[in-house]
Amino acid sequence: MAQPLVAYFSAEYAIADALPTYAGGLGVLAGDLVRQAGDDGRNLIAFGPAYRHNVAVKTDHSTPLEQQLADHGFRLLEKGNGETLVITVQLPGMETAVRVWERKFGTARLMLLDTDFAPNTAIERNLMANLYDPDLRTRLQQQFLLAMASVEVLQELGLEPDVYHLNEGHMAWVLVVLAMEEAHRHEDLTLAKALELVRDRVVATKHTILPGAGDFAELGVLQELFGEVLKSHGFTAEELFEAGRMPEATETFSTTRLLVASARVSNGVSAMHCVAERATHPHSALIAVTNGVYAPRWQHHNLAERARDASDAELWQMHSENRAGMVAHLNEQLGSKLNPERLTAVWARRFAAYKRPTLILSDMARLARLLNDRERSVQIIISGNANESDVEGLEALEQITAAVQHEDMHGRLVYLPHYVTDTTKWLAGGADLWLNTPVRGMEACGTSGMKASLNGALQFSTSDGWFDEIDGTKIGWILPEMEADKVLYTVLEDEVAPLFYERGRDGLPAGWVAKLRAAVELMEKQFTAHRMLDDYYTKMYERA
Repeated sequence: MAQPLVAYFSAEYAIADALPTYAGGLGVLAGDLVRQAGDDGRNLIAFGPAYRHNVAVKTDHSTPLEQQLADHGFRLLEKGNGETLVITVQLPGMETAVRVWERKFGTARLMLLDTDFAPNTAIERNLMANLYDPDLRTRLQQQFLLAMASVEVLQELGLEPDVYHLNEGHMAWVLVVLAMEEAHRHEDLTLAKALELVRDRVVATKHTILPGAGDFAELGVLQELFGEVLKSHGFTAEELFEAGRMPEATETFSTTRLLVASARVSNGVSAMHCVAERATHPHSALIAVTNGVYAPRWQHHNLAERARDASDAELWQMHSENRAGMVAHLNEQLGSKLNPERLTAVWARRFAAYKRPTLILSDMARLARLLNDRERSVQIIISGNANESDVEGLEALEQITAAVQHEDMHGRLVYLPHYVTDTTKWLAGGADLWLNTPVRGMEACGTSGMKASLNGALQFSTSDGWFDEIDGTKIGWILPEMEADKVLYTVLEDEVAPLFYERGRDGLPAGWVAKLRAAVELMEKQFTAHRMLDDYYTKMYERA
C-alpha cells in the first residue's frame, strides 16, 4: 500500500531560537514531528505562519525576517517558471497576497506563509506578524488566512493529501476551507453536510484540557469576519457557529469544539490526558497517542553513540561530563558558582499555576538545610517563563527571584530566565534529577522530562502525563498528591541524595547508575518522535 500524503497544520514550529515561530511545547512538538518525518522517509508537508514578532521567545528583531529565514535554510517557493509563487486570498475588505517560505527536512517539507511584502497594505502585512496576536479578530483572520492559503498552495503544487492533520483548535479553519472546496463540487450543500464529506480525511490533536485552549467567539464576530466568504460558498455564519458551539455555553463558538466535533478521529497526547479529558468532558472520544521527542535534537551525542554498550563506569563518566558542561555554561552565563560534582536538580517549564513552580519553596528553612548539607547537598536550577497576562505566573516568578537572592541559599538555588529550546538542551542534557510537580490530571504530557531522561536524568514527578504510563520507581520517584510539599523534601533528603552520594569501592553510585541506564533505555524505546509518528500512521493516518 502506498504511503499516504499527510498535510500537517500547526500555529507554531520550533525550528531555532532565533526564529519567532514558536511559543512553547506545542511548537517544539511540531518541529520534532517534521524532523522525524523527514528522517523516516515519510511523505509529509507542514504549514504554519511566518511570524515576525513573539513575546514568548526573545528574538533579534533587528534582522529582517527574510534574512533570518534564509539563514535557517528557508527559500521562497517558486513556480515552474522560476517566479516566486504568490497566492491571493480574499477576505472581507482585503485581498491579501501570500508567499511561502519552504525548508526541506529529508522527505518532509515545512511551509511558512508570509504576508509582509508589497503590494499588501500595512494591515495585510501585519496580519501574520504576531504569534497569537492579542486581538481576537486579528487572530481569527490569521488562522483563516493560513487555512485558505495553505489549501491553495497544495492545489498549485498539484498535491491532494490523503490526510489533513490539524494540530490544536487554532487550525480548525482548515475544516471550513475544505468544506468550501466541497461546495464547488456539489450543489445546495449545507455546511454540516460539507463537513461530513471532508470528515474522513481529517484527524486532529488536542494538547490540553484547560478551558483557555483554542479561541472563542460570539456569532456577531463570525458574521463580521467570515459572513461574506461563507455566503459566497452557500454557507452562513449561523451554520459555522452551530458547528463549533460549546454545549455548556450556548452563546459561545470554540475553535477547539469545531476541531474535535468535525475531525474523523482526535487524539490526546497521553493516556492520562484522555482520562482527564473524559472527567471534564464525559462525551470525549479522544484516543491516546503519547507525545515523543526527536532524539537527535535532544540527546547528547556521546550517549546516543555509546550508551547502549557502555559499562557502568563509562556511562557515569559520560553523564558526569554532561553535568559539568551544563554547570560551566550556567556559571559563565549567570555568574553563579554551581558545583560540577554536586547533585543537580532542575525544574524547568512555563510558570503556570497548575505546574506548581514554587512547591520547592514551600518550606524555606528546610530547603536551606537541604542545599547546605555538608555531605549530601543538592543544588537546584529553576528555569521558566511567565505569560505577561498570567498574574499567578508573574507572582511565582517574583517569589522565585526573591528566593534565589536569599542569604541562606548560598548560590545553590539559581534562576535561569528565557526558557527556550537552547536552554532546554543544556538543562535536560546535564540534570541529575528532573523535578515535575503539576497537579495530577493537569499536565497533558510533559515532554521536557522525556528529553531529560533521554540524557540520563532521573525523574521525581507527579504521576501525570507520560510518567503515568510507566513504573516511575524504575527511573526515579513518584510525588504523591497528598502533602506533596512535605514529601518532596523528605524524599530528596532520605532517598534521592543518599542514592546519588553512596559510592562503592569503584567510586560509582551503583544504584543511581542502574536507574540512569534504565531511564535512557526506556526513553529510546518508548518515548521518541519515531514511535509517536508510527502511532499516528497506524492509529490515525492509515485508517483515513
